[in-house]
Amino acid sequence: MARRLVNSVALVALVALCSMACSSAYTPRRSASLKILMENGQPMLLKNGHYHTLGLFGGGLVDAVADHPQALEYAEAFRDGTAWGFGTAIAGAVVAGLSPLALAVKTEGDAHGPSDQAVATTLGVAAAGLLAYCVGLAMVIEAQPRQFDAINRYNDAIEEGWLPPTATPTGGE
Repeated sequence: MARRLVNSVALVALVALCSMACSSAYTPRRSASLKILMENGQPMLLKNGHYHTLGLFGGGLVDAVADHPQALEYAEAFRDGTAWGFGTAIAGAVVAGLSPLALAVKTEGDAHGPSDQAVATTLGVAAAGLLAYCVGLAMVIEAQPRQFDAINRYNDAIEEGWLPPTATPTGGE
């Protein structure tokens, strides 16, 4: 009974710890440059006083740097690499995880057990799934630096005197 109570308390503590949201305490001053910060546990981008949600695959970054072509290329590389990598990793994990089930279902009523060919095929499919999972994770990891490349390139362009079209003064000649 005491062990069960300890396990319950540990589980509640773990859930409470995981549910705590991270947040930035400092909000940078308003500027045309792009800042990254945490708001309620989510990475956010701050530009000209407006927040852009980064999103699961970085769509907010694409929106935030859309007015600078080179930064946009980096942001799209981040978004695309993250999305494709995530999808590939999930598909690989599903294939690797479910392939042994196909073998179990096929041999359930068979008294002799699975054939050597069925076992080899199942292991091959599981290995291919594991390989796809690893490739997907590598794609996600490789895409992450592009997020910072996009932010840094955008901010460098502002320091170089390039102004986004929305920030240029309007007026007659």
